[in-house]
Amino acid sequence: MSAPSGDPRALCAEAREHLASGKIAEAEQAARQAMAADPQMPQAHVLLGMALTRSGSTSEGIEHLRKAVELDPSSRTARANLAIALERGGQERDALPLWRELADDDPSDKRATEAAKRLATRLGEPAPAAPPQAWDPLQDSGPVPPPP
Repeated sequence: MSAPSGDPRALCAEAREHLASGKIAEAEQAARQAMAADPQMPQAHVLLGMALTRSGSTSEGIEHLRKAVELDPSSRTARANLAIALERGGQERDALPLWRELADDDPSDKRATEAAKRLATRLGEPAPAAPPQAWDPLQDSGPVPPPP
């Protein structure tokens, strides 16, 4: 697949397909082209960061993932990939707050919750609290009074 020249969304789609099929060099090339077409596109930085990290250029990958988070702080994809890259790059202390944030934002995200627990344990820090349980008024209401 070859994206139309200069179309950053199409180039990102191409990069994503290359990543999924393990064609890392092609993914990097498409992501770089997308970023050249639109340097402020967070998705292009995420895809380039992922490709670079997978190819062993972890430091450069981390730079692009940080830029993606800077451009779109709400992107779970950018934050999760940054946490993964930081962890792979031996920067576990920097990865832990990201995993905790992701787990706090979505307690049903088992990957983030487990990563936060694993890193906290490894680093000797307190494990994240368990997600709050739904309040059940029947359990907290005390004894039921007898009928009149």
